[in-house]
Amino acid sequence: MFGQIHFISWMLTLVLFIAVLLLGKTGQVTSKKIIHMMTRLLYLFIIFSGVIMLLRVETFTAMYMLKALVGIWVISMIEMILVRIEKGRRVRILWGQLAIALVLVMYIGYAAL
Repeated sequence: MFGQIHFISWMLTLVLFIAVLLLGKTGQVTSKKIIHMMTRLLYLFIIFSGVIMLLRVETFTAMYMLKALVGIWVISMIEMILVRIEKGRRVRILWGQLAIALVLVMYIGYAAL
């Protein structure tokens, strides 16, 4: 059950992340802020469900902890990209970090564990 909540929260977060980026380009400030807040709420669902799943693992290995840390890295990069774009700062390096973190978390989650 928590795995489904976790997966759906991640998918919704990625969709809303793209929506915030697109709304920022169209100039719809109010809608952008509302969806950004919804994205932040989904971060809490992701972290909560991830912690619950981590606590329910029978044989806890370092790979599970690494996946959790990389997942937090992904959330951090998403949030930093959104905030820095809003402030008009450079985000090129953050996009690279987000790409690396997403690939790494998918690899750890689906190939290594």
